[in-house]
Amino acid sequence: MIKLGKATNLMDTVSALFAEPLVRKSWRRAMLRDIHYTNAANRLKLLYLLHDPWNLGSSERELQRFRWTNELIKQEIPTHSSILEIGCGEGHQSVYFSQLCDCLYAIDLSRRAIRRAQRRCPTGHFAVADACSFMRDRQFDLIVACEILYYLKDIDQVLDRFCLLGDTCLVTYFQDHAPRLDPYFAGRATNTAAFHWGGTSWTARWWHNPLPIVID
Repeated sequence: MIKLGKATNLMDTVSALFAEPLVRKSWRRAMLRDIHYTNAANRLKLLYLLHDPWNLGSSERELQRFRWTNELIKQEIPTHSSILEIGCGEGHQSVYFSQLCDCLYAIDLSRRAIRRAQRRCPTGHFAVADACSFMRDRQFDLIVACEILYYLKDIDQVLDRFCLLGDTCLVTYFQDHAPRLDPYFAGRATNTAAFHWGGTSWTARWWHNPLPIVID
């Protein structure tokens, strides 16, 4: 009979198991199967039983995307004291966004991911929440949502929510998803840019929201 030790020992065992390349690959494939354009929040949370499930910390391609996104924001949206990052994951890109603003706020569905993000980017303010239920009294200068639209079902609703939260909104997505996603930005996003690196292309869309009308 196997006797379990302390909880920490059990978690160490689980972490070691999910670090095995074959287990890691199989788990990632299972969690992401048929997940596009659905609200599969539970599977996205379970994905973070893996550390860095998207390989964002070791991919030069992703590092180049982070740098490009920062440069795009610097050039096109230069004034932003506060940024809200939607779907921050473990905070790999949060570190870059934190260089652009006085206050970085970020949300993700996964509590595990948020804990790791806070450790990775200690100056940021991280919370467990989803894009539609997240509530805050203040409006942000810039909303960023990079590589998350594929995992949402009600994209129009989410984009409308972005517009209520921020003065300016910016999203990015793989060019392979452009035929599905581009129509959502007709009449909404007035600006677009493309980035190419290592055989992969991304689209960026951004737009400015009118200031709310205040009636005395």
